[in-house]
Amino acid sequence: WSAATVDYLIVGGGGAGGSGGPGQFGGGGGGAGAVRIGTTPIGAHPVSTTIQVGAGGAGVRSNRGGAGNPSYFGTPITAPGGGGGGGKDPAQAGGPGGSGGGSKHDDSTVTGGPGTGADYPGSPPDASPSAGWGNPGGPGSSGGAGGGGGAGSAGSNSPGSPGYTGGPGGTGIQIPSTFYNPSNSGVGFPGSSGTGWIAGGGGGSTYGNPNSGGGGGGGRTAGDPDTGYAGAGHGQKNYSASDPVQPREHGNAGANSGSGGGGNNNGRLSFDGGSGIVIIAYPT
Repeated sequence: WSAATVDYLIVGGGGAGGSGGPGQFGGGGGGAGAVRIGTTPIGAHPVSTTIQVGAGGAGVRSNRGGAGNPSYFGTPITAPGGGGGGGKDPAQAGGPGGSGGGSKHDDSTVTGGPGTGADYPGSPPDASPSAGWGNPGGPGSSGGAGGGGGAGSAGSNSPGSPGYTGGPGGTGIQIPSTFYNPSNSGVGFPGSSGTGWIAGGGGGSTYGNPNSGGGGGGGRTAGDPDTGYAGAGHGQKNYSASDPVQPREHGNAGANSGSGGGGNNNGRLSFDGGSGIVIIAYPT
């Protein structure tokens, strides 16, 4: 091959959800990894470029979720991982990242984790700023924890008492057509319209009863059979000892989504963030 200019889409690994300390409900949702979209020249064949797909953050007990790891196409073009959701007691803010993690439940609002990326304006244009697309996580409240930020919007806080509902994660974005053909592509996840969505924020965990975990990626709820929109993890409903399956149900983010994991509560293991993705489109 001769030298060429290629298009790239790079998404960092999503942050894990946070976990409240023992007896302390409401871990925040993990933030999505930053999304970088652009073009770059490559040399004539043979040429070697180092590519890394960032791992998602690991779930924890009674603490802030692990941050996602960066993805890159050659080390100058890097998409940071997402921030972990806040946890423990006293309430922690969500961690910083490409999109920030949501904050833990608290009776007074705790600010969500900051995002280094910019809010995605939609196509056109798809080309991102150098920091990529990302948003802050949602704040905690008396009703539940905040959702993690997504590439398409910030995470939200809980509606608060008497709703006792975890905040939904921020929306992801739909993969641009340069990198995605819905008829034959195995990448991306269902979203608010169609498929091929990535980089959604994890849903925040609830506090108290009645209860409902926050939807991952800005949509669906913890009772749905799949992950949230864009492959993001659901926030956990209030734990029930009579339901041993529910605490790990649907909370991990999907592989290669770059989305955040859902928040967990009461000192139990929180949900993992999704690994990132790197897609390169060559001229034909």
